Amino acid sequence: MKSNKGKKKADEPIPKAESQRSLQEILDSNKKAATAPDEQAESIFGRPTVYSEPIEREKKEAAAAARDKARWEIDIKLREVTYQIQAISEEFQRAQFAFTLPEMSQARRRHYDNQIDTLYEKRTALLRERERI
Repeated sequence: MKSNKGKKKADEPIPKAESQRSLQEILDSNKKAATAPDEQAESIFGRPTVYSEPIEREKKEAAAAARDKARWEIDIKLREVTYQIQAISEEFQRAQFAFTLPEMSQARRRHYDNQIDTLYEKRTALLRERERI
């Protein structure tokens, strides 16, 4: 017969129920640690580290950059429309000087008016879009 006097505690087999329980406890503690809020995580310096804050800040910065880019593009379109309005207005004034007002055909006057009206509508739509952003 063999004697158990020389065996250490570590050499003895762990009962299966106890090993399963301890394994389950380890898994549960790991799951809790993984799902714990970031505020509970600690850095190597012992201070709480919040990982979600930089991510949220980056998202806000990206959204602000996208809004700024959209505003910038709208401002460029507004400048283009403004230049077109000025050019058509100047062309209309030159045409008025070339002809006296009664001599200028109704169709030509309507043409200038329609162009200016559509450009003002486009400008108004761009201004609304810019305010919305």
